[in-house]
Amino acid sequence: MSTKKEERNQIFTDLFTGKRPSRIPVTLTMNIEAALEYYGYSMLRDLYNSKLCYEVADRLAAELDSDLIPVSPASTNAAVHRYVKNQFMVPGNDGFFQHPDISPMEVDEYPEFNKNPFEFIVNKIVPRVNKVFDTEPDLGYIRMAAAKKVVNEQYIGMNQKLSDKHERGDVSKIIAGAFAPFDYIADYIRSFSTMMLDMRRRPDWVLEACEGALAYEVSKIQALPDPQSGVFSEVFLPLHMAPYMRTKDVEKFYWPTYKKIIRAIQEKGFIPHVFYENDWSPHLDLLEDMPGMHVAKFESPAPELLAKKVPSRNVISGVYPFSIIRSGKKQEVIDEAKRIIDILGPGGNLILNPNKRFIRAADLNVENIRTFIESVREYGTY
Repeated sequence: MSTKKEERNQIFTDLFTGKRPSRIPVTLTMNIEAALEYYGYSMLRDLYNSKLCYEVADRLAAELDSDLIPVSPASTNAAVHRYVKNQFMVPGNDGFFQHPDISPMEVDEYPEFNKNPFEFIVNKIVPRVNKVFDTEPDLGYIRMAAAKKVVNEQYIGMNQKLSDKHERGDVSKIIAGAFAPFDYIADYIRSFSTMMLDMRRRPDWVLEACEGALAYEVSKIQALPDPQSGVFSEVFLPLHMAPYMRTKDVEKFYWPTYKKIIRAIQEKGFIPHVFYENDWSPHLDLLEDMPGMHVAKFESPAPELLAKKVPSRNVISGVYPFSIIRSGKKQEVIDEAKRIIDILGPGGNLILNPNKRFIRAADLNVENIRTFIESVREYGTY
């Protein structure tokens, strides 16, 4: 192992074990779609070429010296979505997949869902969402599993190969995804708009459904292999609905089962890596009630508020304004990095990265990204 790679791994090891690292790590979050577009490739065709996805990830890693690889070749499930005809992830005319606001379950089906959530999801939600079941219902799950297996096998080992080649850290890895139970119901069972109505009209049904979704999510966590020795294995949770809710509703409907899924992830030996999307400022006091340690990535709250409200046992991530990297001047990029480091750096629990994911080529101002990385490395040394 190279000295540079060892140094990066030690930074993350210190960070996740409550020690002050030698410097603030700097990372990026990016879709492979953005990298493909940046180098002039088509998502309609090239998104399904695993060899090409590796090549553009390799090129971008050579350009951007972040502490973890800047983009994973396997950061897309486009081929699986297309094959199973997934209605939650639908390609546009340019081949880019988006998540429409659909409702696979009707409101009067809550009692049936609550009676046996797992059976309802398996027998009704999944077949309704994946149209591969329409032509061969009995083979739907077999075809879904085969598609995932074939696609996953094409990308095996690519992330590690890139990490080794470009001397990036590899002791911090996101190994799976999960959902806050309320978000799971809102995003995949009902919809954004109908869930807000359900809370008002049938709060008892919603509360019971959240417990059912919790059991389903916990079963997926428990089915994961045990964490790899020497690696900080993280489970990623993107939180969606709470910023659109009153704090008293978050406390009633959202927080109880969210805390339980966090605890289940920790009890399995994983680190929850949570993306608090949009503005969580009204709800930040709730973080004091969170169990254990987690990585808390923020999109919107001011650094001053995060320094005050986020318990020091957690690792703060995100924060840096995506808009400045995308369209700011070089000195603005530097000044903002210094400002955030001055506010959040003294705690010794900061990973600095942009507060949004790079999803399209238009997002990639590579010169500004380089400036961002260099600024954090220069000013973020302890």
